[in-house]
Amino acid sequence: MLKDNIYKFYAFSGLDRLTHIVRSAPAVLFYHGVGINPNALIETESIGVNDFLLQLKYLKQYYNVISPTEFEQRYNEQDWDGNEVLLTFDDGYKNIYSTALPILEDYKFPFLLFATTNNIENNCLFPTTISRLVLLASSLKRLNLETQSIDVVLNDDSRIQVANKVSMMLKTLPIDQVNNLVDELVGLISEDEYQTLRAKYSSVNPMSWDELRLVSESPLCTVGSHALDHICCHAKQCESELRHQIVNSRLVLQDKLGITCDYFAYPNGNYTDISNEIVRDAGYKLGFSTKRLPINAMTRWNIPRLYVPYDYSRFVYSIVNYPR
Repeated sequence: MLKDNIYKFYAFSGLDRLTHIVRSAPAVLFYHGVGINPNALIETESIGVNDFLLQLKYLKQYYNVISPTEFEQRYNEQDWDGNEVLLTFDDGYKNIYSTALPILEDYKFPFLLFATTNNIENNCLFPTTISRLVLLASSLKRLNLETQSIDVVLNDDSRIQVANKVSMMLKTLPIDQVNNLVDELVGLISEDEYQTLRAKYSSVNPMSWDELRLVSESPLCTVGSHALDHICCHAKQCESELRHQIVNSRLVLQDKLGITCDYFAYPNGNYTDISNEIVRDAGYKLGFSTKRLPINAMTRWNIPRLYVPYDYSRFVYSIVNYPR
């Protein structure tokens, strides 16, 4: 509560403008989806439309939202004025097409969309999304995951704790184990209930290729890769799988959309020296992570990005004080 009051005072008292005058730094912001009244517990990837509009209004008033091409040029030349912002969106949710794109076009804001190609190809949900649907939104009363030796009763007190534990597994296991765990989770509820939950919490659904193609045709949009699957590129993944995911997702996007795919973003922000080398060798011009650091603190293969808080006052505080 105290922090919330501090953020509000900071955002609405004018302190943000004073801080910005004293210090400013270029920033890459990353969102996921933009939903209409998304459920805060289940549809965590999507910011609400009204909150999104407030943030864009602030950026339009005080910052220079630039294209990925201009960002790349300024990065190469190390020529910053400190007011640059690059907008990025991860995964490729359907509401980018239906909700975010018209708003961004209205503001004339360029943006970089990192698409996960297999989710688009197969219309499948992302692993942590599936975990939330099954563990937090379904009628499931007991979780029994044989592969992970988990057997626990789900109730009001345990659901969130269990969901957080499973989510961490999905972010830290090798991808073959992640796929097995996802299959187990989906198999715990009926297909009818699963599809009902997808329809109810619609912000979790990915775009189709036709929708992504229409988004990519906007002069404001640049499409980059977020791997074939939402693979977290940590040290537990084998090198051949990382190479397969990073190299071939670029080829798929170029073939399906008729574009040149120059940018890659690491799912969950995870990367290693090996994954950086693969991104470079695959022909990408820049790679993006999720570290909260100055733009120049890392290499061009893992450029830091700032996760955007949905609350307006926290957003103002975060961007003005970035990268502290």
